Amino acid sequence: QTLTQNGSIAIPQYAEDIQFILRGARGGTAGPSYDTDGRGALPCSPTYYGSYGHYLTGTLSNSLAQTTLTVVLGQPGTYNACSAGYDAGSAGGYGLHYGGSGGAQPGNETWCAAGGGAGGGGSSGIIYFTTVIAEAAGGGGAGGGVVDWSFLDQRGGTGLLITTNNNG
Repeated sequence: QTLTQNGSIAIPQYAEDIQFILRGARGGTAGPSYDTDGRGALPCSPTYYGSYGHYLTGTLSNSLAQTTLTVVLGQPGTYNACSAGYDAGSAGGYGLHYGGSGGAQPGNETWCAAGGGAGGGGSSGIIYFTTVIAEAAGGGGAGGGVVDWSFLDQRGGTGLLITTNNNG
């Protein structure tokens, strides 16, 4: 049985080989940042993704036959985007346990130059009554956005310095 949302699984009375696969949620994606003169998202800005959550497989004891297990599926960390003139860290995903928030850029600027990191993914878990039987951790969120700084070179021309972020 495959679950795509939180739910319960009834284990049949004579189950002997109860296998499971559990994956924590993916970390959030880092949104493109904006350049210093307000032209909008940089066309060369790559998209960086959060890492995949923990992938866990196992076999449960047949003593769990004729019981009902609760499954909580982790949700991904949130996308981080420019808002109100600065890039704040975005929220972590939720699940059995919450993913961490993304880092925040210090200060409030009139333009978005560097994004805070995206939020981490929430964990997924299998629960029997109040006992956590298995838990798969969520993945880390992607790093902050791209920074575009214009500058004058030695010949008086305009140059461009671009730094990028990293995957989760």
